[in-house]
Amino acid sequence: ACAAPLPPTTEPQRQVSVTGTARLEVASNEAVISLDFSSTDTSMKSAHAQVGKKSAFQAALKALQIPDTAVSTGGTTDSPNYRWNDAQRIYSYTSSLDLTVCTKDFEQVSEIVDAAVQAGVTTVSVSYRVSNLPEQKVKAREMAIQAAQEKAEQLAKGLHAKLGQVLTISEGTNNDSWGMGNIVAQTQENAFSDAAPGSYAPGTTPLVLSIQVSFALK
Repeated sequence: ACAAPLPPTTEPQRQVSVTGTARLEVASNEAVISLDFSSTDTSMKSAHAQVGKKSAFQAALKALQIPDTAVSTGGTTDSPNYRWNDAQRIYSYTSSLDLTVCTKDFEQVSEIVDAAVQAGVTTVSVSYRVSNLPEQKVKAREMAIQAAQEKAEQLAKGLHAKLGQVLTISEGTNNDSWGMGNIVAQTQENAFSDAAPGSYAPGTTPLVLSIQVSFALK
C-alpha cells in the first residue's frame, strides 16, 4: 500500500515584539482641603448645634470667591463618650462635621486653612491631585507608541527585514495610585498644634505607561 502524502508544512510567521515606554512628570493642578470640625458637650443637642455654626468660615470662603460647587459636606456624625469607672456611663457627646474644599489657585490654600483654624477646625488635610489625567495619559500613550514603533523599525532594519502588519497591542501602567484619587502630595496639620500651618506646595508624580506591540516581519 502506498503511504498517504504528508500535509504541506507551513513556516512559522516571523515576528518581532517590542515594548515602548513613556514617562511623564505630571504636576498636580488642584488642591483638596479636607476639614474636620468637632465639638464636645454634655448635651448631644448642644454639641450638634455648635459644630453646625460655621457661618464665619462660610463667609471667608465667599470672600475668597470659592464657588459653592467647590465645597462639599460629608455630613455630621454624633458619638457618645464613655467613662469606665464602676459602670459604663456616657458623660459627653462629640459631633463632627466633615467639609472638603477644592481649589486650583494654590495661593488660596493657606488662606482657606487659616480661615478654618479661626472657625475652630479640629484637623486639616491638604492633598494635591491631577484633575486632567485623561489628557496626560493620551500624551504619554502617544510617546509610548512612537517609542515602540522606532524600536521595532531599528530591530527589523538591523536584521535586514521590514515591518509588516501589527499582530497584537497591549497597554500597561506602573501607577497604581492613579486610580485612587490621583493624590500626589499630602500634608496634615492639627488645629491645636502650637506650630502655624506650613507653606503648602504641590508636587509632581511620574506617570509611566508602556505599550507592547508585535509586528509581522516581511
